[in-house]
Amino acid sequence: MGDAEAAQIIDDEHESLTIFSRALELDGYETATATSAEAAIELINQAPPDAIMLVLNMPYINGLGFLYRLRGSRRGGAGVGAAATGDRGGRGDAAQHGHRPV
Repeated sequence: MGDAEAAQIIDDEHESLTIFSRALELDGYETATATSAEAAIELINQAPPDAIMLVLNMPYINGLGFLYRLRGSRRGGAGVGAAATGDRGGRGDAAQHGHRPV
């Protein structure tokens, strides 16, 4: 990626990926998107981003599972913003692990 800050957006909903990607690009970020935690880990291993935005409520490996895997294979010093959707359980889990839902 060029001189711009790089952000990775992880969400299983394509519409959300498009919205967040466009918003960050308007702020000058170069964005990469992934629809699963597995795909996101692959992208991060290829080109670690400066920031990561993810949804906690995803199928297969959820957002917290992704964060645990990311910590285990930590690439770079990306800041992570997590968004919880759905039930309050996701918000409690995020707060318990030091990540504040946005």
